[in-house]
Amino acid sequence: MSEDPLREGIAKRMEKVRKDIPVEKKPNWRRRVIVLVMKLVLAGVMLFSILRYFW
Repeated sequence: MSEDPLREGIAKRMEKVRKDIPVEKKPNWRRRVIVLVMKLVLAGVMLFSILRYFW
């Protein structure tokens, strides 16, 4: 079984990214707020589409 070079490259890149991420050790509130806003937007779009479907 020969290792797929493309997959190996992707794995290395993923590992590098994973190592680079924890550098930003600020409080998580910003990311939490962004996730909350995204969820609210998604819920709003879903609600709007459902309402439009029934009207």
